[in-house]
Amino acid sequence: MECKEFIESMPSFIDGNMKLFDKNEFIEHMDNCNECKEEFTIRLLSTKGLKSLELSESFDLNKEINNYIKDVKDRVKRRIDIIKILIGFEILFITVCSGLILFFLM
Repeated sequence: MECKEFIESMPSFIDGNMKLFDKNEFIEHMDNCNECKEEFTIRLLSTKGLKSLELSESFDLNKEINNYIKDVKDRVKRRIDIIKILIGFEILFITVCSGLILFFLM
């Protein structure tokens, strides 16, 4: 992901509307690009921080960013793990069906 694409996709990431693999790419880019991480910090502060201030809640920016990114990483990992399990079941199903077909053809 390039910086321009990262900046353009920030609202989708913050709102939770980004696709699974795009989220993974987004996080990888942010982990490797300090300028984009700083821009993300500012954007998150302006959206989430202002909401907290309106509700008179305290807002720890670093904690909020770390928690938010950790939460997204965990969700991405869980979804990828589920996809891997489903692919494994598909392979098992195809193998069993192939074996049954061969058994009945002989």
